[in-house]
Amino acid sequence: MLDDTGCTQSMSRVGRCLDNAPMEGFGGILKCEMYYLNKFSTYTELEREVEEYTFWPDSPFLLFFSIMVHKGKAWGG
Repeated sequence: MLDDTGCTQSMSRVGRCLDNAPMEGFGGILKCEMYYLNKFSTYTELEREVEEYTFWPDSPFLLFFSIMVHKGKAWGG
């Protein structure tokens, strides 16, 4: 699946999790801003809302991810 999308799996050393920090941070923001504030009756409904949140052009995710990527590069990530 990763090869099909052109992605490379990160295999950092144990205890060196800086490459995962942006995604962990995004997961926290997603839960606080979208998941905890809403009730979802089906998995499909949740999936649709997550897609709308993450792929909307003005999504807070895009700004957050951009900032975290630049910080990661500054940290040597």
